[in-house]
Amino acid sequence: MEYIATKNICVKGGFVKEGEIVRLEPEEASVYLDEGMIDFLPATDENKEDEADD
Repeated sequence: MEYIATKNICVKGGFVKEGEIVRLEPEEASVYLDEGMIDFLPATDENKEDEADD
């Protein structure tokens, strides 16, 4: 699943700047979500099309 970084963070040993998109499994993302480091990506038409393809 894709999330947006709400601050500069290190994810899986890589640097992610605030505002960048990061892909994480839900289990991994829960830690970052709880700490307010990432947020759910706002739904867009493109995201909805991607989900429909799955």
